[in-house]
Amino acid sequence: MMTDQQQRRLQEVIDQGYSFEIGHHIGRGFDFFKRNMGSFIGYIVVAGLITIVASLIPFLGQLLVSLILTPALLLGGYLAAHRSAEGERLAFGDFFKGFDFISPLILATLASNLIMVASLIPFFLVVGSGIFEFYSMASDPIGMEAELPDFPWWSFILALPAVYFSVAYSWATMFIGFYGMSFWDALEMSRKIITKRWFLYFVFTVILGFMVAFSFLLLLVGALFALPVLICAQYSVFAEVTQLNASQEQDITDHLVG
Repeated sequence: MMTDQQQRRLQEVIDQGYSFEIGHHIGRGFDFFKRNMGSFIGYIVVAGLITIVASLIPFLGQLLVSLILTPALLLGGYLAAHRSAEGERLAFGDFFKGFDFISPLILATLASNLIMVASLIPFFLVVGSGIFEFYSMASDPIGMEAELPDFPWWSFILALPAVYFSVAYSWATMFIGFYGMSFWDALEMSRKIITKRWFLYFVFTVILGFMVAFSFLLLLVGALFALPVLICAQYSVFAEVTQLNASQEQDITDHLVG
């Protein structure tokens, strides 16, 4: 459970704002990864295999991956990044400790997905009729040749709320794992803090995304390095902005004094 001291620190971040250097945290991500390179690469390989096998399960495979496996495995990577940042040697089981938080992770994933889908309703109302008409004409063997629907440029503005939420909820998983928050408190805390510098974090996310995308061009081998660096870099920003290590040091001090 989150302590009063942690709550005050997080509220100060919301009230006072913050900043961070993108290059600095990508560099730290590389550093945390290099300290336990073999463990991180093994984690990516095993997590990838688990995800692929689970996705092949009829009917429930994709649901299992999106609701359970992906959030838990991602949190496991963040927890391992934290230990690596502290200079600890990782045991392979450390990467799977995200499953200890499976209930709030499932609820957070469900809630965030529902909110993002709801935010897309205006977009679907505008473009949906054109898509339906296109598929109706394309499936008619004797009908006229179907033409791709011509959407007004402004219709894509209606999708921006979903983009906002997808970025703003990025830290919910870490708030659950590191601060023991409930799913809703984690979503809200993530949204409030990231919103203070939403565009900066969006740019950071895009840069990491390009790194991973480029790594997949290297016959997938690059992904074994890029994905752990992405996870470690995301953890690095989270830890700095939320003063995670200061909070944990205070907890130890309070315990010793008590």
